[in-house]
Amino acid sequence: MISMLNGWRRMGIVLLSIWLIGIASITIYEFVTHTPLFFSSQNIPKGTTMTGNNVTLPNGKVVTIKVPQDLLTGELAKPWEINWSLYPEIPKITIINWKQLGLSGIVIPLTLWIIIEFLVIAIAWIARGFKEIR
Repeated sequence: MISMLNGWRRMGIVLLSIWLIGIASITIYEFVTHTPLFFSSQNIPKGTTMTGNNVTLPNGKVVTIKVPQDLLTGELAKPWEINWSLYPEIPKITIINWKQLGLSGIVIPLTLWIIIEFLVIAIAWIARGFKEIR
């Protein structure tokens, strides 16, 4: 296995490690600072209910908010469509977006690695064909 780690693969491992450390650092920063950017978001606490413009918190407190309406149908926005950061009186919890984290941290680098491996094999195979002609 060690003999298969040529310079390019070793460079790929180093770049992948830097990528994963960067993704982990961004995720930890977002989670600790409660900054909803790419890998985290802020949600309302579990147990919060919404009826019309009234939001009932888990402790029983009722907060009235202005819920946006759909311009075409006139329906009130669903709870997941509301920008809760506009309402500081409603507590929020920070959660990690695991799908985005998995996609960015694992799927994209793994897919790129496989594509590059196939390209290298294809280019080497084509180059061997030209060498055999001479």
